[in-house]
Amino acid sequence: MRFAELLEVISRMLNIFTRGAFLQGTYEAAIVEAQGATWVGGGARDHLTELVEIRQALLTLEQQITMVVNQLGLNAASGGRLNEILENNLFKFSRNFRDIITQTESLCTQLRTTDATRLQGVSFFEGGAGPNVQRTVGSLPSQQLQQAFMRSQLAPGVEPTIVRSGQPAFQQVLNSIRTLPVTFEDLKRNVSQITGSLIAAIRLWMSQTMAAANAALRAGMLLIEEAIVEMGSRLTTPIIIIGNPFGQPGPVA
Repeated sequence: MRFAELLEVISRMLNIFTRGAFLQGTYEAAIVEAQGATWVGGGARDHLTELVEIRQALLTLEQQITMVVNQLGLNAASGGRLNEILENNLFKFSRNFRDIITQTESLCTQLRTTDATRLQGVSFFEGGAGPNVQRTVGSLPSQQLQQAFMRSQLAPGVEPTIVRSGQPAFQQVLNSIRTLPVTFEDLKRNVSQITGSLIAAIRLWMSQTMAAANAALRAGMLLIEEAIVEMGSRLTTPIIIIGNPFGQPGPVA
């Protein structure tokens, strides 16, 4: 049943949205690595590669979802409405993520040319310093640099910032990154809102489509309704936003 396949691919995209790749810290980590920074403990990390792989995964899923929709055999009106729902409730978020990753990749490429050793000798803590490692505002590399023991690692004349000041293009990328959540809690809440809005829109579309559907299609869509209810029941947080919704600016870190 193509409808079941559609929901399965949508679920895979929503699951990707819950990964740490959509937290501010991952992007800041890629930026400081491009300037020679390392991590306490000496672990080799390449956050930019992780982001680039996520970007490709999102693009592939967008293409798969579109392909499945085109194979549903819907009339022009129903198919057009379903594509509109997916655009407004799913793809716009995926494209926004991909755009921020591309901006970050371009910035890192430039930094490797102009500032490759700016943070050489600086070792950041993954998840912040101290025994309670977690994703918080204080764990962001930009915030770690405000601590005296981190500033002491900087070369003379280097500002305690993750990029040089006075560079509007750099700041524009940071502004985009700061539209993303900082904590996993906020990330999950944002994804819950996306999921809830998408489910509501699909269920409304299905009720309208079923009115004109034949018996076989109605029976199939009733099974999909059960799958949608199950998808919604897996939400672990209320469908509300706490923190910064995706695509809206947050406080300057």
